[in-house]
Amino acid sequence: MARLDEKQAKHRRGADPAEEEYLARVGERLRNNRARQGMSRKVLSLASGVSERYLAEMERGAGNASLLVMRRLAAALGIRVSELTAEAPGRRVRRSREAWGAWIHRRDAEGAEKGKVKT
Repeated sequence: MARLDEKQAKHRRGADPAEEEYLARVGERLRNNRARQGMSRKVLSLASGVSERYLAEMERGAGNASLLVMRRLAAALGIRVSELTAEAPGRRVRRSREAWGAWIHRRDAEGAEKGKVKT
């Protein structure tokens, strides 16, 4: 299996400072919930099927887990996924320029199919 080069690896983790902050916040929530229940990483690993090493990476904000991994962790902790992944209170989520462009293009294409071209 090919390894990611450093640029790809950094982007995958979340090169944007806001993304790095989010991953750190998720890791902190994971660690706090685990500690609150008196669970060691080993116990959480056994209960969730997620390796201890990956749990450690996530807890320090270096892991970018899939939704299914987050779901397994939340189930093992007896909490909702949203308790681990929720955005910071009051944070506005903005669409990227690319997302807006794709949405506008899709909207216009659907309108053209229906005979309602937007200009």
